[in-house]
Amino acid sequence: MTATARTGAQIGNQTQQSLTYGLTSSVLTIVFVALVPLFVYATVPFPTSNAVPGEVVLSLLIVLLCGTRLAFVIGAGRQNLFTFSFWLFAYVFIAVPAFAQILTQKFPGTTPNVALEYNMEALVVVLVGIVAVMVGGLFVRGNAGAGLRPPTRVLSKTKITLLAVAGFVAWALYVARIGPGTFFTSRETMAAVRSTVFADPTTSTIVTATAALPLLVCIHAMTRYRRTEKAEGKHKRSFTLMLPAAVIAVLFAINIFTSSRYLFGTMAFSLLVLVGGFATRSRARWSMGALVFVLLAAFPLFSIFRRDATQTNSQLGAGAFINSGDYDSFAQINNAVNYVATDGIIWGKQLLGPLVFWVPRSVWADKPIDTGVLIAQFRGYRFDNLSSPFWAEAFLSGGWVGVVVLFVALGYVLKRADGAARGNLYTAGVAGITIAILSFYLLILLRGSLLQATSTLAVIVVSIWIVSSPARRSLPVRTRAPS
Repeated sequence: MTATARTGAQIGNQTQQSLTYGLTSSVLTIVFVALVPLFVYATVPFPTSNAVPGEVVLSLLIVLLCGTRLAFVIGAGRQNLFTFSFWLFAYVFIAVPAFAQILTQKFPGTTPNVALEYNMEALVVVLVGIVAVMVGGLFVRGNAGAGLRPPTRVLSKTKITLLAVAGFVAWALYVARIGPGTFFTSRETMAAVRSTVFADPTTSTIVTATAALPLLVCIHAMTRYRRTEKAEGKHKRSFTLMLPAAVIAVLFAINIFTSSRYLFGTMAFSLLVLVGGFATRSRARWSMGALVFVLLAAFPLFSIFRRDATQTNSQLGAGAFINSGDYDSFAQINNAVNYVATDGIIWGKQLLGPLVFWVPRSVWADKPIDTGVLIAQFRGYRFDNLSSPFWAEAFLSGGWVGVVVLFVALGYVLKRADGAARGNLYTAGVAGITIAILSFYLLILLRGSLLQATSTLAVIVVSIWIVSSPARRSLPVRTRAPS
């Protein structure tokens, strides 16, 4: 092919990509910004006569910003999975539910008696946060070729093997303590058994994470290591028996019956990335779009596995945004605004909890509790297993300044993280593992509480660090992603 022909083909490909990007983004914007709100308005199971016009307009503005941004992220089809996860959470778990709740002036039963006079301020907190994230991303420059730079750490076969062996031991001990049959009951039964076996909640969370997540990291590391061996022309590849064994163990420990939906989603999403679900722009668009649909339309249905007998008739359609505790984020932001108006700003105290989660409460009696629990106690709720979205954490810790500073920092970090393996996420090594697992786990961090989510995050990060070693100066081997 001549240089002129290659140039013509490149121009044609770029034109096609631009057309696909524009068409996909436009269609999704219409769906997210117009059709979904209309569906919510037409089908909410409560009267909308008590809605406050100013609050409705502001909530629609938030839907407009989040829906448009999400549509264009999907339309681009790039491997910006951290950015995608942020706007996915903002749209599905805050913007749309807040619109439904503002329309009806009603909130989930897990957060009763929300003070309606704080709705407008809570909406402004949400708006300031999402604008600040966009501003934070603007500070990132020259990251387009970040994925082509030599990695700072590379996978180590020896370390992968050692972590896998340790992971199998931890998995076997955990299954033996809990009982194999418990993994096929319900999340409620599993939680009861875990609380009996491991009385301390933090210990229970760490042990549970250690029993499965190191092996999940090993699945990614083994697979990516084998791809490198294939690219180097090696006929005999490593981990032939250990890899499928790890897959079976992880699918047993993290299953739809007894695992939280967010943890199960983290595992499933990361494996979708691993097998090439985002390896091309077309696949990325389909994968992202499917995930939005699942979380927007069917997420509450997965709570059928929470208890042995679950009623889901009030958790379908637009009614779920009002009836289901899965969508309590805006209510908790309202409660956080209420807390600050009543007791004042905490000035960073709650942010200390995630940093020192490993310190036993017997050593530090005044160690901060989960922010969701703190808010529940303040509001006098009997049920305290509530979320504390990052907006609430930021406002409690620093007021308006805290929201601006923390969300600008978050936007900067997410943009930089997305650049870590932009060259080829399918074949990237350590960076690919980090993005594949942590991008969806970001939903858990955004939903909060941070203290509750940090211990599991630490297990994932330490596991990724263990399977890798400092890179030499030579360039990494690149393999071709599936077409």
